[in-house]
Amino acid sequence: MGTQIHVIQSEAEAGMDETTALSMGVKKLDLGSAIVTFLDDKIFFAQKGSQEHISLHFGPVTKQVDVHRTRRVKGGHEEHETLFAISHSKLGPLTESIVGEMSLLLRSLFRPLRIGWMARNHIGAEPGLFFDRTAIVDLTKIENGRLKLDEAKIFERLGKLEYLEGLFDLPDGHGFSLFSYQKHLPTSIGFGFKIVTPGGKHKLIWCSNKRFAREMQDFFKRITPKIEAAREESALGPNR
Repeated sequence: MGTQIHVIQSEAEAGMDETTALSMGVKKLDLGSAIVTFLDDKIFFAQKGSQEHISLHFGPVTKQVDVHRTRRVKGGHEEHETLFAISHSKLGPLTESIVGEMSLLLRSLFRPLRIGWMARNHIGAEPGLFFDRTAIVDLTKIENGRLKLDEAKIFERLGKLEYLEGLFDLPDGHGFSLFSYQKHLPTSIGFGFKIVTPGGKHKLIWCSNKRFAREMQDFFKRITPKIEAAREESALGPNR
């Protein structure tokens, strides 16, 4: 089962400790085909069986966040290649700019989702594939010092939604996957969220997979020049 796990580092100098990186004190995540390792000031990502890994270093000493690739070559030597680097001083303004762009994206990304439209078009929903941090402990297990998703427990969560109207009973902000049942096999078409407006009204919103891919492509086109500019300014140093 392909699963994405996102780890957010709020401050570059904060480093990673076992209580914040992983709720269960484990410093490795097993994602099936890859291993993510959390150390004090860096994160390693490695495909199983590969002779290389990617490192994200938060730079508490160098005051620079960098991403580099490490390859093990013949003779046991390692080669390092810097893929991206940015100073802490440039990271803050860059992050604010990206967050602003992301806010605009999210405001335009989602559309209202109506139960009647879902029923007429044979659209089903599955909330069980979305879970918050509080469910991580229940849905994971530790094997060989690595934290792994327990697929059996995840499957147990599926198929619990008896009626589409039950989506309104989900907690505020809970997500769900959308599937089309017009063909023999269900086809993933998008995802949605149950939200509560400031006025207390319960609503459903959604985004198609195609729209999400298109909008994210446009988003990265907008932010890439900003990232490159910040990276180049970091390389030039403060006396530019």
